[in-house]
Amino acid sequence: MSAELNDRILPRFFLLLTASAALIASCLTPLDSGLSEFLGLPVCSDLTALLLRTALACATMAGLLMTALKVKAANRPIVYLQISALSIILQWWLNKSLQMVPMPSTLVVLFLLAAQSGGAYRQLTLRLEKAAADHYGLLLKEQEVLAAKLALLRQEEADRRLLASDLHDQVLQDLKQLKAALNGLSTKLDAADLAPIETLIDSSTTQVRAVMENLFPSVLENLGFKSALSELLRQNTLKGGFRAHLTCPEEVPELSPIEKLLLFRIVQEVLNNIVKHAQAGQVTLQVEAAPASLKITIKDDGKGLPSDFSALTKQAEERGSRGLRYIEQRADLLQAAVDWQSAGSGTTFTLILPLVRQQNHQTEEVST
Repeated sequence: MSAELNDRILPRFFLLLTASAALIASCLTPLDSGLSEFLGLPVCSDLTALLLRTALACATMAGLLMTALKVKAANRPIVYLQISALSIILQWWLNKSLQMVPMPSTLVVLFLLAAQSGGAYRQLTLRLEKAAADHYGLLLKEQEVLAAKLALLRQEEADRRLLASDLHDQVLQDLKQLKAALNGLSTKLDAADLAPIETLIDSSTTQVRAVMENLFPSVLENLGFKSALSELLRQNTLKGGFRAHLTCPEEVPELSPIEKLLLFRIVQEVLNNIVKHAQAGQVTLQVEAAPASLKITIKDDGKGLPSDFSALTKQAEERGSRGLRYIEQRADLLQAAVDWQSAGSGTTFTLILPLVRQQNHQTEEVST
């Protein structure tokens, strides 16, 4: 902030006050002329003498102002005296040689103006520097909070991956062995008695696979963002009984793995809400990539949002359902904006993720 003041504001401030010295010298010329005549000093009001007087006033103001702005407080009185003495000597010499009107009153006004202006500018600089330091401190705290949230998220996703791996390596394998053992008994037991057990095992296997995929979407890691959204949409059409359409670019290279995962979780929760509450017949999921942002729009033709949507959201959280809160939390981690719109029937969910962000705000990848 101080560098910006010195580079942009200070030159204009300096030029304005230096130019004002010419106006002050012109306005006080009659007063200085009267004082000079009272002291018996010769004065001349021709153009050359007036121009010299104006130039000397501007030079004096420049010196006084630079002293007020740049010189340490302890040395400032001495430099003021030196500039004033030099100005008085020049006035005396120009009066004797060219009969220029001396400027005692002008010198006093210039001194007061320079001292007050310099003090005001220093106070302004200190306040702006303090404000900049406070703002920078807030940014650092925000970054620390964001880093802590991302660390928790990385740990949560790592735990999800570990749990999904345990389900695959233990529970799913046990179900496979159980089914194999059951098939070995098919020659000894009645097939009609075994059929319900086989059906239960197959159902349990399917449910375990669904839990594994929900815990950690392997399709996102193995096949990419678009394929993961397509599979997620397909699964929800089976559960919700609606038609669906996806529009998405093949890949968005600006997104890091953790950003893709957060977006996937948000879309997953929105579709989950549609399945549970919307009673929709048609759902469209559109991903639009622009140079500066990524936009995700999810529309359904269901019954829409109630007028007291915020109150219902709070009640749902009190009952332990925090899907909408999770959406907002993940959007905050992405520094993305989310919006829900409903015009009677149907709901439109919009997420806008800025892609042009400072390097220290970039999210980190999930540790494997």
